[in-house]
Amino acid sequence: MNKIRITGGEPTVRKDFFDIIGTFEQLKVEMNNSGREITELIFFGHEQSESQSLTAFDIHNSYNSTDIDGIPFHYVLLQNGELQRGRPLGRIGEYSASHNNFSIGIVIPLVQDQKVSKAQSRSLNGIIKTFYDVWPGGQLVDGQITDESNVDI
Repeated sequence: MNKIRITGGEPTVRKDFFDIIGTFEQLKVEMNNSGREITELIFFGHEQSESQSLTAFDIHNSYNSTDIDGIPFHYVLLQNGELQRGRPLGRIGEYSASHNNFSIGIVIPLVQDQKVSKAQSRSLNGIIKTFYDVWPGGQLVDGQITDESNVDI
């Protein structure tokens, strides 16, 4: 089934394009079949209001109004702990000036000044373990590092 539609000359993506990774084994297979060299797993926060529960589709639409070609992140870690696909893993991300080529970008929608949910925390542990199973020498990077930290993110 074609998940991208053309309407009025503009490609649009259906909501079901951004499906859920069912198991960590499925994530491991996807990582192994990425088709590109990956050395880093980068985590980003994405602010949402208390009344929101942002998904990959929502984030994709918000970036479509910018110069970025849709969602820049490979995965979205939802509030309920589910991992949702974003940008295909074989495509380079668009979230960092210096780390896009060799990284996987994961965004976590959060209400400002709140911590990740227990479900997100459990999933984070599984995602990190899966990443290190595939790339034992890989690195974890906090994508929220500021310019003042002297790290080029």
